[in-house]
Amino acid sequence: MVSLRTIRSNINRLFDSLFNNFINKLAIIRDFISEFKKIKRKLFLEHSFLSYDYFEKILPEKDLYINNFKELFYSNNPFTFAKDNERFNIIGKINNDFSEFKKKIVLQAELILKNEYLILGKKHNFINKVNWFYSFFNNYFWPFKRSDQIKWILNRKTDIDLKFSLRLNYHQDFVTLGLAFFITKDEIYSEKFYNLISDWIKKNPPNWGINWIDFLEVTHRVVNWIFALSFFKDSKYLTELHFKKIAKSLYQQIFFIKLNNNKHTYNHTIGEQFIVFLFSSIFKTIKPINKWYKKSKKILMRQIKRQIQEDGVNIEQSTHYHRMVLEIFILFIKTKYDLIPPDKINIIERMFEFLKFIIKPDTKIPLIGDSDDAHFIPLIFFNGVKNINLGLLNLGAALFNRSDFKLYCNDDIRLLVLLLMGITKYNEFEKLVFEPVKKNFKYFHKSGYLIGKSNWSNRANFLFFDMGQFGPKKSSHDHSDISNIIYSFRGKPILIDSGTYMYNISSNKRNLFRSSKAHNILSINNQNQAKISGTWSWEKIPNIHRKFVQYKNVVSAIVEHNGYKKFLVRRQIIASNNLTMLKIIETIIPLKKIEKETKISCFFHFPINIQIGVYENYVIIDSNLKLELLTNIRRFKIIKEDFPYSSYYGIKEEAQLITFNFIYNFNKKEPLKMKYIFSDLNKN
Repeated sequence: MVSLRTIRSNINRLFDSLFNNFINKLAIIRDFISEFKKIKRKLFLEHSFLSYDYFEKILPEKDLYINNFKELFYSNNPFTFAKDNERFNIIGKINNDFSEFKKKIVLQAELILKNEYLILGKKHNFINKVNWFYSFFNNYFWPFKRSDQIKWILNRKTDIDLKFSLRLNYHQDFVTLGLAFFITKDEIYSEKFYNLISDWIKKNPPNWGINWIDFLEVTHRVVNWIFALSFFKDSKYLTELHFKKIAKSLYQQIFFIKLNNNKHTYNHTIGEQFIVFLFSSIFKTIKPINKWYKKSKKILMRQIKRQIQEDGVNIEQSTHYHRMVLEIFILFIKTKYDLIPPDKINIIERMFEFLKFIIKPDTKIPLIGDSDDAHFIPLIFFNGVKNINLGLLNLGAALFNRSDFKLYCNDDIRLLVLLLMGITKYNEFEKLVFEPVKKNFKYFHKSGYLIGKSNWSNRANFLFFDMGQFGPKKSSHDHSDISNIIYSFRGKPILIDSGTYMYNISSNKRNLFRSSKAHNILSINNQNQAKISGTWSWEKIPNIHRKFVQYKNVVSAIVEHNGYKKFLVRRQIIASNNLTMLKIIETIIPLKKIEKETKISCFFHFPINIQIGVYENYVIIDSNLKLELLTNIRRFKIIKEDFPYSSYYGIKEEAQLITFNFIYNFNKKEPLKMKYIFSDLNKN
């Protein structure tokens, strides 16, 4: 006989099952309704290009925003160069103190008038009109079809990267034309600006073509449009009708970004939310847009702590994306400083601390992780490539009144501060005198990066030791580079990283730059430290342990990982305070008896312009440095070969790769040690 307790238990289970099924079905219905609404909004956006009736369906408060765009845009513009009381002072300062810059901008604008473009190192002259779908490769043009049907990679046999076309459509040239007008008041630049932007709007309807393929790519374009328009306040050529046309397209692009509010894609989330915030902060007097403003502000506040580790380093463990996210936060501070709590301001200030240390004596930064060399502050490009990192750091000096951030300041950098920060901040910045910090080494404990500088001149010795783990989730922008070393001697790069090259190419070429062989690390049996599972993902992420100790005259740092199957690998570096001596101690610990012979490779990448002599167990570098191997292993060989190197996105050059190859048998299950020593041959 079944007990009453059993009956009740069965009824409860049945009820729980029915209730859970009901909840699951509700979730399915909810998701269906959400997706239906999203598709409906997407169709409204698409049809809004052809019909004003459809545009009104996505436009807040009918056409209030469109008809008042110009007035609202300039009255609420957050940039100093768009404000009446600042504009004339800035122009006067440029005319008096930066006359060479005026000439440079006019020359660049003249090239745009002739449709001459330089995109990621590739030049092209459009004969009549700019073709917004040109690939910059082999006279290929991207097809005009629905954006969701376009693949980022054309095919596996060519190196045609969609990034080049997208970079053309960021419209950095609009900012150049805006600056040229701002300085000269010549309406030829405003006319060219409008002709270009009008042509782009006409030929790029929402959801069609390459220029609606990705939300973050759209944010770069919108920030350039906002910057460019900010310079055209005094233009008589740009009428209310012109502004109305631009306003409509701007709103469509922001609405497009709003369709996919992804809160978990790291730098994409920051970029997309910031541009919604920037746009809506200008037009927040319109009630529906004010909701966007509040929501995007809230998300950005959360993302500051979510994406920046407590030592100030970006969570994606990429030096480039650290820099790009920092640019976004600079604009965020510039837009609404009073909104950001002090604890979050302090986090952003710590991001500058990291930037200060990673700038090498040659003004570049180590190429750690992925990089596409995109920027969110359009004015940064007028500094020239050499001054990009320094310009950003000096903006930190102006923002936080930090004299130790005012590194290698020159006229291009001063002008960047003037334009972005305004006269008052510029005058305060000019009073700052660079004061170097006394520390030779800085260990960023959360990210695992150790950085050393013998001094703060362009003749310094520099060390970057990567003890960091792979980034979060699928580690999208990571490389197989645990224990990687970047080293400069007397200001000259010695050990370099191979870089990224391009994203949207064959997997073999993309993965070569992500591999162990592309970094200054040890590899076992030609393996990577994790398994590449796709263009933007890794699997079987290794565990790491690290330790840093600083003594009076030397530092010691150790990182250990289990990235190679059947082994633990430990690398220790010991460096003198002035970095003229660097020891690298490799320890390989077999986790079980290995029957087969093991191939061990230790890679060192050098610039192509360095002279390297290879000898029995050492190499001589430019007659200044000696890299010597100390080991009991008899079966080893030093190999010198060329290896691809990419200092900038889309540019592939050659570097020199020195590989120490070993064959060893771990049949006794004993650890193996090897030691490398960099030493100064001219220290006496």
